[in-house]
Amino acid sequence: MTPSAIHLHAVSVAALLLILVVYCYAPTKRWLEMGIIRTLPKTNEKPSRHEEVNTTFPRAIAHIGRSQKIIIIWTQPRSGSSFTTDLISKIPHSFVLFEPISSRIRYKFHQKPVTNITEYQSLEMVVHCKFDFSMTFIDDLDHDFCFIVKNLSQASCNTPEFLAENCRCSRVLLLKVVTPRLVLAERLLAEYPHLNIKIIHLIRDPRAIIASARRMPWGKSIRLKDENILCSNLRSDMKTGDVIERTHPN
Repeated sequence: MTPSAIHLHAVSVAALLLILVVYCYAPTKRWLEMGIIRTLPKTNEKPSRHEEVNTTFPRAIAHIGRSQKIIIIWTQPRSGSSFTTDLISKIPHSFVLFEPISSRIRYKFHQKPVTNITEYQSLEMVVHCKFDFSMTFIDDLDHDFCFIVKNLSQASCNTPEFLAENCRCSRVLLLKVVTPRLVLAERLLAEYPHLNIKIIHLIRDPRAIIASARRMPWGKSIRLKDENILCSNLRSDMKTGDVIERTHPN
């Protein structure tokens, strides 16, 4: 089987996911402009703002148990990951993290650690709903529920405990990972076979990625060196994807 047959194009994946979303019931979703997204079930009783954040969501999905599915969208910049994440996040009782490894760093196609621990350690802890590893990550969530619920203090929102509680209660943990190498996912699958992890690897033509990136403020200074790095990363990830396909067919 050729790599092109194994790796679904971003547009094709998005179309399939759209069918999935139409099939699934998607309740009203509470967006946080970046960082965290949670889908909340509809209820006839409207709770107070404080209850809506701290009580309603965990109580409403307590019956789900711990059979959590972890979906990781793995890709390069400008490859359709935001659109795909948006579609999947409509599944009820989802807890979504945008780039929990990168944590709002601004770069082109280079590797750039953001904490004093490795990228893999960050990923490892996030899939276990542990958020005390990086206060940089916590601090970056600077417009979460505190900006929606005015009667809560900033300190009560940006805490590892607050994130962990809602992460553990979710039916689906959805992660969007952009730029880190796919070999991290291969290692995660090997070391935690008991976790229900699904990897969606989005591949886009690098020429389209570069063209799209150059329309962004951060992409205007892209040079040939960056293009070479991008192509090298794509080739490396496609080879890793072949390995994952063989060793973890499900």
